[in-house]
Formats: sequence, C-alpha cells, structure tokens
Amino acid sequence: MIIWSLFAITLVIVSLNDFLFFRIENEVVLFLLGLYAISFVLGVSGSNFVLGASMAVAVFAITYVMNRKNLIGGGDVKLLFPLLLFAESDMNEFVLGMSVSGVLLCVVYMLFAKKIFLFRKKIITQLQIFYQKKNRSLFFKFRFKSRLERRFS
Repeated sequence: MIIWSLFAITLVIVSLNDFLFFRIENEVVLFLLGLYAISFVLGVSGSNFVLGASMAVAVFAITYVMNRKNLIGGGDVKLLFPLLLFAESDMNEFVLGMSVSGVLLCVVYMLFAKKIFLFRKKIITQLQIFYQKKNRSLFFKFRFKSRLERRFS
C-alpha cells in the first residue's frame, strides 16, 4: 500500500511539474525505478517481469526515435520506461488508458490553449511571489528559483 501511495504521489508531482514547466526531472524517473526495484524485492510487483521489461525497452526504443523526430518530448520518453515496468501484466489496459487520455488531453489543449497558457502564467507568477518572501526554506528557494530562472531567462 505504501509503494502504490508513493507511486501515485510521485505521478501527481510529475504531472504538476510537467504542466507548469514542461520538464520531467531525471531524479523523479530514478525514484520511480528505485520504487519499482523495492516493490520487486518485496514481491509487490514483478509477477511478469520479463514481459514488462521487454515492453518497456521496446517502447523506449520507439519513443526515442519519435523524440529524435520531435514528435514526443524527451521527458515523456524517459517517464514511460518505469511506468511500463509497473504496468507489467496490465499492459493492454495501460496502453489503452494512455491513448485515450492522450487524445483527450490533445483535444483540451487545442480547444483551450490560450486559457491554459494564461492559467499557467498566473500560477508561475504566484510561485515567483511566493519564492520572493524571505521566510521560506533554502531548499524550497533553490528548487523553484532554478526552475523559474530557466523558464524566464
């Protein structure tokens, strides 16, 4: 239960970071791989490791080529690998869910692109204001400062 909770929390954080900054951090992907390794050792995952690993490698190769042709983001390529490891025996459902949600997300972005951009801009502005306050921790300042400076410089 703890592993799946950490998995869900991590995916929410990744989603927010990707929405705001269009970045998926390498540390998050490594964390998910480590979480899979722990779940494998504890017997929570890994019932069909060979299928999951072979599909993850195949999808990684295909999406890497797609990334080289600018059809998919590099963060999406690296995030799919641990996600497919976790999916292992539910591969059909995972692919179907990713396809349907990808199409829906594409339609939403096409219909509401300007509103989404303005919403993102408001959130990033509020994060900048929050960052500028003097009573925040050094770690929080460092993480958001580097992301905001990359975004606006």
